[in-house]
Amino acid sequence: VANASKNLAKTQNPKKSDQALSSGIYLMIHGGKMIDGTILKDVTLLDLSIMQWHNHGTSPSSLCGHSSISLDSGDVIIYGGWGGNLDISDSFSVYSPKSNRFIDCEQVIKKCSGCRNAKAEIFLLHV
Repeated sequence: VANASKNLAKTQNPKKSDQALSSGIYLMIHGGKMIDGTILKDVTLLDLSIMQWHNHGTSPSSLCGHSSISLDSGDVIIYGGWGGNLDISDSFSVYSPKSNRFIDCEQVIKKCSGCRNAKAEIFLLHV
């Protein structure tokens, strides 16, 4: 754990309002707000099996103060948050740490004409 803490200090800048959660063999840290007010969209994973940090790139949007939950599949649902504008976001996306891929569910919903429960259907696909 000490080595993981040292490595984190090298890869992470001080921030707040980010999300940290355990997903399978990973501890995921996503987004947040820097001291200067910059809102981030970075994804950093700690592989708990080897205690090594990996920068996994960026998410589709910058977020802070958002919620996330890990599913049994290891995928992560990210919901809400604040992206720098005056409104709280009502969007959500699904992230797979295994494939390092985001699914922007809002784009799927826009393409789905007549889908009253598109968000619920997308959620159920990943459970």
